[in-house]
Amino acid sequence: MLNPFRSLTIRTTLLLVGMVAMSILVMAGLGYTTVDRVTEQNARTRIDHAARTAAALVGSLSPQRFEARLDQEGRPLALVFAEGVAETALEQDAGDAKLLEVIANANQGAANLYRFREATREFQRYASTVRDALGAPAPLRSFGLSHPAYGALASGAVHVGQVPMLGRLRLAYFVPIMTREQRVIGALAVDIGLVDDLVAPRNTLREAIGLWSGILLLVVASLGAFIQMLEMRPLRAIARFSHRFVSGQADREVPGLGRADEIGDVAEGLSRVIAMQSDLERLAFSDPLTGLGNRTRYFADLEALLADGASGALLMIDLDRFKETNDAFGPAAGDALLMWARDHILGELEEGDRLARLGGDDFAILSPGTADTRRAMALAQRLMKRLAEPAQLPQGEVHSGCSIGIALLPGQAATAAEAHRKAELALRDAKSQQDGRCVLFHAALDEAVQNRMQLARLLRHAIDHDELNLHVQPQIDLRTGKLYGFEALARWTHPTLGAIAPSEFIPVAEANGLIPALGQRVLEQACSLARQWRDANFAFGRISINVSAIELGQPNYVAQVQDALARHRIEGACLCLELTESVFLQQEETVLTGLFHALRDLGVRLSLDDFGTGYSSLGYLNRLPLDELKIDRAFIAAADQDPRKRSLLAGIVAVGKGLGLTMVAEGAETEAELQVLRELHCDVVQGHVIGRPVSPLMAPIEGERLFGAFRATPAAALRKSTAKPRVA
Repeated sequence: MLNPFRSLTIRTTLLLVGMVAMSILVMAGLGYTTVDRVTEQNARTRIDHAARTAAALVGSLSPQRFEARLDQEGRPLALVFAEGVAETALEQDAGDAKLLEVIANANQGAANLYRFREATREFQRYASTVRDALGAPAPLRSFGLSHPAYGALASGAVHVGQVPMLGRLRLAYFVPIMTREQRVIGALAVDIGLVDDLVAPRNTLREAIGLWSGILLLVVASLGAFIQMLEMRPLRAIARFSHRFVSGQADREVPGLGRADEIGDVAEGLSRVIAMQSDLERLAFSDPLTGLGNRTRYFADLEALLADGASGALLMIDLDRFKETNDAFGPAAGDALLMWARDHILGELEEGDRLARLGGDDFAILSPGTADTRRAMALAQRLMKRLAEPAQLPQGEVHSGCSIGIALLPGQAATAAEAHRKAELALRDAKSQQDGRCVLFHAALDEAVQNRMQLARLLRHAIDHDELNLHVQPQIDLRTGKLYGFEALARWTHPTLGAIAPSEFIPVAEANGLIPALGQRVLEQACSLARQWRDANFAFGRISINVSAIELGQPNYVAQVQDALARHRIEGACLCLELTESVFLQQEETVLTGLFHALRDLGVRLSLDDFGTGYSSLGYLNRLPLDELKIDRAFIAAADQDPRKRSLLAGIVAVGKGLGLTMVAEGAETEAELQVLRELHCDVVQGHVIGRPVSPLMAPIEGERLFGAFRATPAAALRKSTAKPRVA
């Protein structure tokens, strides 16, 4: 229902009318009061004059009968019988009627004479000039105690006021007639007419004031409403413009611009707001670097397409080697590469296609006209071909390329979030394979994600409830044949899924931030195992555990190691931490140096794992306090058959020994590979040719078996070991 009071014109008009009405009412009230006061004052003056006149006439026309007593201002207080006049003369003198006539004519009113009856205690009128409506003399009546003048007259005082007569009120002045002994025997009453006649001018003036006040109020209200309507017209135009602007229909400038009043100020302010809104909209929905739609605009367009029920394809693009360009040439080169990619992508799009930059080096294409797999793959192939071209940047030539993930709409997604997720899964799969690939979303991608999420939940539960355990793989000193130590390897056997390989759950742990917790559990179990072996008098040498760069990045890692050693009452020499070469990329050398020295101070040995497969340099080996190098299997496999590989392996061993490091060969699987390692004077060997990972309970037995095998004929013993491996 429309509320009329929402209108500013109506509200201001009503306010104006209210204020004017209040002013008129105040003025009318003052007029009414003044008229009443003047009417009353005029009536008092006339009645006072009438009383004076009556007293004077009585004194002049009947001096032998009455004597007038006056107050200081000449008003009559009483009429007293003259000396020697009998009381009965009050109603026997024939000249009373004439006297009253003279008084009435002089005052333009009426006059009455009353005598007081002792028997009835009433004042009886016996002479009067009053006439009824037909002109006949008024009946001679009495008044008693209920009459307004009775009380004053009975006490010998005058009475001035309204009194009833013939059913109407008259304004009269009553004077008591008294004997010389001050006894009231009658009264003279003079009046100046009917009260209605006296107040008629006042009532007429009141009516006139009310009428003209109403007319004035109506005129002011009409003029005010008209003027307000004229003055508010620009504001109404501005309001209509604002509604059209909000609904996206405004197509001209703000009305009221250029006015020199407050409305002009409002219009100018609205114009600035509109300009600011345009700037904010541009900032909110566009990418500041490329000018393309941003992530917000992308999702809005995607939701609009799905809401309309249209079909199309969503292509997510990730530039290959973008980080390398940024690292090599700086952020300016990265920005230039993004602009170059934008131009090349736009060059392959058709009318109606929308390109957005989602952030970083990620772009998204929403192509309503690409409704089937063939056309979507064709567009992706064209884009990969264009972006595979060399980019000529101010900083130099760059070869980038791209990977693309595709989701078809609406067949593969009913919502914007689902479409985005599936295209992103396809892109991630393309990136995991190799650069320059495009992948169309398929159900197996979704299933793999769900499996990884399920595996992450199960792994978190397994870590929290200590469901992972350790297997150990022996390491043999090739010089003495004695047990050198064991490497502890995490194993997970789920109650329903069975054994889950480390190659499955370790990446899940890395992706879900579980590496620190997993590493802590491995450290605890390894120290506990070392304590058990020590209590069983098993000379296990040392136990090695793998430590990731994530664990080393924890500020309290050294304290964790120190606490574990102390709680399990083992010395640091029983523990060896195997570090991958990735730590050199994620930590500053000064930080690593301090960390390694703190661990070495605990007696813990440090080993560089998978040497030769990462990014370490000989400078690191020379400066950092390492104890041993583990040679990756990639350098050991088939070294007995490939002279070049044997020479490379020999060089690695020689470099390590030259730096005073213990060389551990990992992954030896054949007798021939073992023989090569002996000939190259490698210190320690670990691999299936020596022994497979076994349960910690089997470790002492495995140690004795290996020592006995090496004391006998090594080759024959090792053939027996590899033929019947002991696996827990």
